[in-house]
Amino acid sequence: MRSDDEDLFDKITDITHGRMINAAFDAVGLPVTTRAALDSLDVYGRAVLVGLSPKEVSIGPGRPFAKGR
Repeated sequence: MRSDDEDLFDKITDITHGRMINAAFDAVGLPVTTRAALDSLDVYGRAVLVGLSPKEVSIGPGRPFAKGR
């Protein structure tokens, strides 16, 4: 799957039957790919961020405490 796919989250939701993914792997490290990896996680999902960029990526104040989708 590609982070620049406009239907990425719809495809993930369809494949996972309404849930999101348990693990996301970002080896690129661009803000757009990191954001897509984080946004695609289900509750208790984990992201592996290998490629890192000097650009800041904000996860927002409520993200670590999300209770569900």
